Amino acid sequence: MRVLRMGSFGPAVELLQLSGLADRIAGGSRLLNIVLGATFDPADLVSYAAGCACFFAAEAVTRYIRSTRKHG
Repeated sequence: MRVLRMGSFGPAVELLQLSGLADRIAGGSRLLNIVLGATFDPADLVSYAAGCACFFAAEAVTRYIRSTRKHG
């Protein structure tokens, strides 16, 4: 579940950028413009998916190591 929570912010921001809502939300705030970004890039979605896959793999390995230490 942590992977889903962690991986949902980036794509949500990308959708805000695609719809133009990110600009409206940021208004004139430079800080919000930096946080929300300005342009949609589909490559960012691929990067978010790759990051989630790496995080999921690291979690699975960690869980496996912990389970073998308890029983071994």
